Amino acid sequence: MLDALGHDLVAACRHVWRARGFFSLAVVTLALGIGANAAMFSLLNAIVLRPLPIPEPERLVAISPRSPQDQIRAAPVPIVAEFTGEDSPLEHTCAYSGGAATGVEANGTPTYASIVSITGACFDAFGVYPALGRAIRLEDGPLVGPGNPVVVIGHRFWMRMFNGDPAAIGRTVRAEGAELTIIGVLPERFVALNIDSGMDLLTPFGAISPAPPGRSAMSVFVLGRLKPGVTFEEARERILARWPAALEASIPPAVVGAERENLLALRARVEPMSHGISFLRNDYAASVSVAVGLTAVLLLLVCVNLGGVLLARLVSRGHEVAMRLALGGSQGRIAGQVFLESLLVAGLGVLLAIPLAYAIVGSVTRLMPAGPVDRIISFTPDPTVFAVTALAGVVAALLMSGLPVWLVARRQTMVAMGAPRTIAQATGVWTRALLVGQVALSLVLLVGAGLLVRSMARLAAAPQGVRTDGLYLVQPLPVPNAYRTLDAAAYYPALVARVAAIPGVRSVALARVFPRMTIEAPLEPVAFEGEPHRDAWAAIEVASPGYFETIGVPFIAGRGFTWTDTEASGRVAIVSEGLARALAPDGAVIGRRIGFGGDPRHQQVEIVGVVRDHSLGNPRQPAVPVFYRPTLQAGRSAAGSSLVLTADAGVAGVAGPLREAVAAGGAEYVHEVVSVDAMFARAASSERISAWLAGAIAALAGLLAFLGIFGLLAYAVSRRTREIGVRVAVGAASVDIIALVLREGLLIAAAGLALGVPLAVAAGRLLEAVLFGVSAFDAATYAVASGLLLGLAALAGLVPARRATRVDAATALRSE
Repeated sequence: MLDALGHDLVAACRHVWRARGFFSLAVVTLALGIGANAAMFSLLNAIVLRPLPIPEPERLVAISPRSPQDQIRAAPVPIVAEFTGEDSPLEHTCAYSGGAATGVEANGTPTYASIVSITGACFDAFGVYPALGRAIRLEDGPLVGPGNPVVVIGHRFWMRMFNGDPAAIGRTVRAEGAELTIIGVLPERFVALNIDSGMDLLTPFGAISPAPPGRSAMSVFVLGRLKPGVTFEEARERILARWPAALEASIPPAVVGAERENLLALRARVEPMSHGISFLRNDYAASVSVAVGLTAVLLLLVCVNLGGVLLARLVSRGHEVAMRLALGGSQGRIAGQVFLESLLVAGLGVLLAIPLAYAIVGSVTRLMPAGPVDRIISFTPDPTVFAVTALAGVVAALLMSGLPVWLVARRQTMVAMGAPRTIAQATGVWTRALLVGQVALSLVLLVGAGLLVRSMARLAAAPQGVRTDGLYLVQPLPVPNAYRTLDAAAYYPALVARVAAIPGVRSVALARVFPRMTIEAPLEPVAFEGEPHRDAWAAIEVASPGYFETIGVPFIAGRGFTWTDTEASGRVAIVSEGLARALAPDGAVIGRRIGFGGDPRHQQVEIVGVVRDHSLGNPRQPAVPVFYRPTLQAGRSAAGSSLVLTADAGVAGVAGPLREAVAAGGAEYVHEVVSVDAMFARAASSERISAWLAGAIAALAGLLAFLGIFGLLAYAVSRRTREIGVRVAVGAASVDIIALVLREGLLIAAAGLALGVPLAVAAGRLLEAVLFGVSAFDAATYAVASGLLLGLAALAGLVPARRATRVDAATALRSE
C-alpha cells in the first residue's frame, strides 16, 4: 500500500510539473485565499483567542461591579474580604485596578508608565512571581488603610529605564509625588490583565493616593482562582447570591446619601478572565471577526473556482483516464491521484500563504492607531495559526478535488475510444453549477464589502457637533509630583493666557475628556435636588472658560464658565441639550440645582447654561448627554486636562512655542499635539480597517468570478466551433453570435444572483452590529453589487464572443 502511495505521489508530482503553468496559477490563487485566512485568524488569535501567559488561566475569575446600565464601576476594596475564606468558591482573592498611563520619574528621567494597584494576594491569583526581587505581600497591600510605598516594575520598564540592571532593586520611582521603592522585577511575558500593553508598575492600593479618612480605596476588579473542584457556573451562582450583602458590608460608614445609594445599586458581573482585558479587543474584535468570516467565504470561493478548473482539466485528460481504466486501473486509485495532485497544490499554497499572511498582518496593524504606551501584543502568526493554516490547506484540497474525485469514482462509462464520454458530459453540468455558486458567493462578499464601505462613509460624514477645521489638541504629561501640589486656581488661568498669547493661536481652552472618549461614554445618574428618582443619565466633562467658543458649540441658554467659578464660589454646571430635555421636557433647567452621580462634590450644583449636544470623541455617539463642571471646581479631576485650541498656522507653526508655553508653568510638558480631525479618524479606525479588508476581499472575489466565467465561455466557444461556423454559413450576423455567447454567461450570472441574494441577506444580518447609518438590507448596495457582477459577466464573455465572430465557416466545417 505504501509502495502504491509512493508511486501515486510521484505520478502526481509529474502531472503537476507537466502542467506547471496551470498549477502555478492554482497555487497563487489558493495562496491568496489561505494567506488571507491565516492573516485574519492571526489577528483574531492575538486579540480574542490567545490566553493570558499564566499557569492554568482558565481558573482565573473576575468580579466587576456594574452600573444599572452595565457600565463598569469601582467598589470598595474591603469587599475582597467577603469573598475570602472556606465558604468562598475562590482562593487567593484580591483587588485589582488601574492600567492607565501617567507621568512618572525613574532613574532621574521623566517618562510615561501604566500603573496598576493590587492587594497582596494578586501574585498568588496570577500564579506568577517576580523574576528578580520579591512580590507585593499581604502586609504591603492591606484591604483597609494605605499600602506600603513599594513597587514591582515590569520587565519592559526595567529594560527601558534601568537597562536591565539588577541594582534597580532598592531604587525609587516617583509617581504623583509618592516615592516608591522597587522591590521586584516581573518576568518578561507577564502582562497582568492587559494583553495589549501589559503594565509598567504594580503598587499596593493607597501607596500613591491614599483614600481620605473614613473612606476606602476603590477597585474595579475582584480577582481570584477557582478552588479545585469548583466549576465556573457554580462559583458564579454563589458569588451573585452573596454580592448584595457583601457590597453593603464593604461600604465605609462615612459614605452616605446619594454616594452610598449609587454604590448599593451596583450589580456584579462574574466572568472568566483567562484571556485578560484588551482595549484592542473592544475596538477590533467585531471587525476582525467579520474579516475572518469574509475570508472564510473567500477561501470557499477559491476552492469552488479551482474545483471548476480541475473539472475542465479532468475533461482534457479524458483519454488518459479512459486508457488507465481500460488497462485495469481502479477508479479509486485514479481518484486518489486526483486528490494527491490537489493536496500537493494546497501544500505549495500553504507555503506561499505564510509570508503573505505576515505581510497582510503588518499592513493591517499599521492602520491601528498607536496609544500612549507601546503595545507588547504580538500579532504575528504563532504555532496555533500555523496549525490552523495547515488544516485550511487540507480542507481546501478536499473541497476543490471533491467533485472531480466523486465523478471519477462514480462514472463508469468513459472508455478509451468510441464510447460516450459521460464524465465530459457531467463536468459541463457541474462546471456551470460551480460557477453559479461562485457568483452567489461573490455577491455575498460584494454586498458585505459595500455595506461596510457605506457604513464607514456614513460614520466619517456624521456631524460631531463641533468645529474641527484648525482645531488642535495638546496632550500634556505631568512633571513628577506636580499634580499633588498644584495650585489649580493660579496655574490653569496662567497656562491658558500664555498659550493664547502665541502668534497664530485664535482661541484656547481646557478639557478633561474631549475628544478622547473613543469608547462608549460612561454615564452616571442625574436628578434635580430633592427628587428621589434619577431617570436622566449623563457623562461628565471638565472644561474651562472659552471651551464651547473654541470648539464651536453654541449656547442655547444661560452663560459659560468664568475663572471666578472656583472652589470658593457656588457650585455651577453647564448641561447639554439632551440632558436638559431628559431632566425637564421643556428644557427649562437654568437656575435649578441638580446632583450628578454619588460624588459629594457634584451635589447641589446650580445649572447656569445649556449648550448644543456634541461628541466627546466617539463618532458613534455624536450626541452624548453631558454634565460639565468648571476646571477650578473639579479638584484633582482637572489634573491632566488637555489644551484645545484653534490656530491659523497649523501644528507645525505653533508646536515649538506651545512646548515652551506649557513647560514655563513648571508642572507639565507637551506629550503630543494632534488635530481633532485626526483624533476622530483614530476613533473610526476599526470601521476603516473593516472596509479596507472587505473591499480587498470583494475585489478578489469579483476577479475570480470574472476569470471563472471567462474560462467557461472561452472553452464553450472552442467546443462549439462547428456550430458557430454553420450559423455564420447560413447568414448569422456578428451581433447574433455575440449575443449567443454572452447569453450563456449572463444566464449563469443571473442564476448566481438569484441564489446569492438570500445568502447576502443572511450575511447582512450578521453585520448589523457593526454597521452605522446603513441598513443590512440597503437596496442601493444590493443593486450596485448585482450590477457589478452582471457587468463582469458581460465583460468576461466579450473576448470569447468577439473571437466567435471571427470563426471562418469553411475552415470550421473542414476541421470537422
